[in-house]
Amino acid sequence: LWAGVFLMAKKATQSRLWVGSDVGDPPEVRTKVWFETDGKRVFGTGIAGLIENIDRLGTLTAAARAVNMSYRYAWQLLRTAETYFSRALVTRQTGGRTGGGMALTADGRRALEVFRTLNQDVADFADERFHNLYGQDAD
Repeated sequence: LWAGVFLMAKKATQSRLWVGSDVGDPPEVRTKVWFETDGKRVFGTGIAGLIENIDRLGTLTAAARAVNMSYRYAWQLLRTAETYFSRALVTRQTGGRTGGGMALTADGRRALEVFRTLNQDVADFADERFHNLYGQDAD
């Protein structure tokens, strides 16, 4: 499994590089982290949000709705991630009179925790590094 990192620009309030520039607001750094294997993205913000909501809401249907995904796409994301992790991220309870449901497994919680922590660490590092490279305006 490989963690990909993608950096892009967003608006910033101050940066020496862009002072007096007529091009608009100065940029800030943005990051995007995902896990991939064999060149295929298998875990990122989409699946992370989905399984967070499975944990919170207890069903794939409700979780997919909460993150604005179709049920079919949500199911596909979940299956892809579980296939590439080679472990179940959720437990499934079949429907029936009491209704079906899902809950995160220990592996699902760990994958989510690792992803969220790594995502925050990368964002913090990129912000700090950008600030160190370009600095802020001197008074």
